[in-house]
Amino acid sequence: MQGEHPAVRDLKSMNGTFVNGRRVAGSIPLRAEDTLGFADQEFKVYFTDNKTADGIKKTNLFRGPKKKETFAEFYKLSKREEEVLFFLLKGKSSKSIAGKLFIAEGTAKNHVLNIFKKTGTHSRFELLTLFNTYPARGKKK
Repeated sequence: MQGEHPAVRDLKSMNGTFVNGRRVAGSIPLRAEDTLGFADQEFKVYFTDNKTADGIKKTNLFRGPKKKETFAEFYKLSKREEEVLFFLLKGKSSKSIAGKLFIAEGTAKNHVLNIFKKTGTHSRFELLTLFNTYPARGKKK
């Protein structure tokens, strides 16, 4: 709890914790109708009044693989780039991705670069942030 409101705090997770599409740094209070994002899952916070939490419910929008597929479709990623994206979002290295997909490491790196180009990102962290804020910020640049 932070004041009268429950709070969420990110414990230095690799993928981050997001409230309403923004990455949490430290601890922030939750408000009615806030959307929490953890990895590829999204939750909505509900209150019976503005002081006590009634519960947290999983949303039906953009959960799990469906969000990844929608994201990949929006940015016009090829099927192979979509497969690479799934591993990137799990924090896998190009070498690891190459081994999992039975392709050369150079080919995996090329797919990563193509994903960056199509999404307008320049790093794995930027890609993860874009993915975690999608569809809120899912607009082409």
